[in-house]
Amino acid sequence: MGYIIIIIALLCGYKIYSNQGQKRFDWFVCSMMVMSSSIIVINKPQIPCHRLFLICYWLSVLKNNERQGIKFPLKIPLGIYIVGLLIISFNSPYLNLFYKIYKPFVFLIDSYLILLLACYGIKQENFKSKAIVYTLMFVTFYGVVTFILSSNPIQDITCSAFGYKLLQDYYFGDRVRITSTWSHPIAYGLICGALFYEYLPYWKKKKIQILMLLLAINVFLCGSRTALAAFFLMGGVIVLTRYKLSRAIRQGIIVCIMVIPVYCAVPMVQNKIDSMVNTALGNEDVAGSSLKMRDEQTYYAMLIVSECPLLGHGLDYIMEVMGYGTDNFKGDSHLLGLESYTYILLIERGFIGLFLEIFIWVSIIFYALRYRKQDVEDASLIIAYILGFAFFSISTGTLDTKIPMLFMVSVALSKLSNNKKLLPKNRLLYSE
Repeated sequence: MGYIIIIIALLCGYKIYSNQGQKRFDWFVCSMMVMSSSIIVINKPQIPCHRLFLICYWLSVLKNNERQGIKFPLKIPLGIYIVGLLIISFNSPYLNLFYKIYKPFVFLIDSYLILLLACYGIKQENFKSKAIVYTLMFVTFYGVVTFILSSNPIQDITCSAFGYKLLQDYYFGDRVRITSTWSHPIAYGLICGALFYEYLPYWKKKKIQILMLLLAINVFLCGSRTALAAFFLMGGVIVLTRYKLSRAIRQGIIVCIMVIPVYCAVPMVQNKIDSMVNTALGNEDVAGSSLKMRDEQTYYAMLIVSECPLLGHGLDYIMEVMGYGTDNFKGDSHLLGLESYTYILLIERGFIGLFLEIFIWVSIIFYALRYRKQDVEDASLIIAYILGFAFFSISTGTLDTKIPMLFMVSVALSKLSNNKKLLPKNRLLYSE
């Protein structure tokens, strides 16, 4: 069965490579949503299917020579980030020369080079095409079905084919976590939440209303307080950046009027929101992480950071040297799941690596703010997605959200870059 899944992934990659424009965009987004990142197409060097789709997108852009005449707006921040990452990698004592170059390259392919890819390869492509809408409807509807059945046949097949053990108690125990076709429920919740806001401009269409409802339901059913909080955070940022303050307040009041009855009438919604608030307050009466547990993780993580505080131990040190995720884990048990991207950044890349990550996030946000009046819709998405991704990553780790989240940021950034020399085109900013 594993070979059949790999063949399907390769066929999707070929369709991405062989097409252009909206059709290529559709194949990429639909393939990412339907196929789990746990599918490994090639073992050495390891290429998960999401990375394969990115590589195929790059090859298509290069094949069609789509770079000509296009200027990348964030070349200086990205250049500084790349140089800094290479310095960190070359400082690592456990990596040989090949891996000192290879590991930063692979990391960049999966992350901030996506900004460059979208600048070259995306013009006016969007998420409202029939192919993407119907694919998302299938994925989110299937997510609801798994909740009702307390079973996920697609995930069972994928895990069995690639030798992973599906933890039924984790997904369908006392606390239900749905993951649909994805590999992790928390990551799935964040992506559903981000995609919800892609469809705000088209919400009056009945088909889009159904899709947005399914996306919102899946955010609640994913079982993650962090994904739910990020969903609300992104929504708040979009309202505040798209509208004047008076209208933003009115929109907020309308949302509260709609949410409060749902909160009071639907026990599941009430439990999720109460759980999210309790965790933020550090209460111990909820399952999952609390502030006390995070304090313990921070203390023991900083003990490792203190050994190489400036440049860190090197990329993938936590997995390849400490043995995280294996039976030979050499770290302290108090590190638990290393449930924050901050711990990973500091241990592997030190304080310079942490600074570089914040620097690239801030650079993207400042660019969006600078040209916000030229394209308020895309600028608001950029700011919301970066802040949502940063909050999610710091709260629970990046998991497998990095590629889809940065892709959505990059799509909006590409459109903003194309529109920045035009007169203000979006009247939302000036609406009362």
